[in-house]
Amino acid sequence: MTVIATEPSTSREDPRIARTRVGVLRAAAEIFEEQGWDAVTHSTVALRSGFARTTIYRYWPDRLDLLRDAILQRIERDEVLVTGDPRVDLIANLSAISTRIAAPSTRRAVVTVLELSERDAGFERARASFAEGATAAIARIIEEARSAGHIAVDLDTATAVDMLYGPVASRVFFTRVPIDHGFVPRVVDAFLLAHRP
Repeated sequence: MTVIATEPSTSREDPRIARTRVGVLRAAAEIFEEQGWDAVTHSTVALRSGFARTTIYRYWPDRLDLLRDAILQRIERDEVLVTGDPRVDLIANLSAISTRIAAPSTRRAVVTVLELSERDAGFERARASFAEGATAAIARIIEEARSAGHIAVDLDTATAVDMLYGPVASRVFFTRVPIDHGFVPRVVDAFLLAHRP
């Protein structure tokens, strides 16, 4: 898996700056996971990380920027696993997504990003990036399955992604009903049956 970063790292980045970023963001993420986003301040992060507040202010003048970068360090994109069998591929990838977002720390991070995206442009970009990354694997599988004649050619990719991702998101964020071992296969089988060519 690859980590979503707000700024791509480069090999020319000063090692001291890189160490500072890693240490500060790790401390901010720990505070967020333990106490919630209100607790992530320059002062608390300085105390936890051992870096001076002035150093943290230099790289993250705004507290929300610090929080956003810390959250994005903990939200990962899924690799796209494609075998050519749409059932196998959809179950594997949707299971990976459901396991990841069901983890309490990831669920809390996603909810915070959604909440803050309503009033902060940086968090809105983070929300869009996360949504794209979380659904990219499913979208690619749908498109390849449609091209291979495994599913109906008139099925819109975005709608198909919603049909598959929606039940998982509903359980994780709304009903909080645990996702048992057979849940994802049932969702995938119902989807494939409904959209046979």
